[in-house]
Amino acid sequence: MTADNRYPPENGFGYALDGPGTGFVAIVQSDSAELTHVVRWIRFRASGTVKAVAVDGTIAEETVAAGEIWPVQIKQIWATGTSLADNEMLGIK
Repeated sequence: MTADNRYPPENGFGYALDGPGTGFVAIVQSDSAELTHVVRWIRFRASGTVKAVAVDGTIAEETVAAGEIWPVQIKQIWATGTSLADNEMLGIK
């Protein structure tokens, strides 16, 4: 399934992707499947390593600290290369 990256206007007003988030997305790691929605940001609740795919297809494998926020549109978190559990990451759409 392809991650949904549509951000429709709410109440007749559009909003930019750099504006506030509109909800939360469960992070489910997979080496093959994308997230249900593209996330605007990911907040990490614990320290560890993360392997992620951005909407442009680039891949990053980084060490993150608890409380860190990635302000990048992410469509996939790989299971291989990610040491954090799903509940240690919060996706914001």
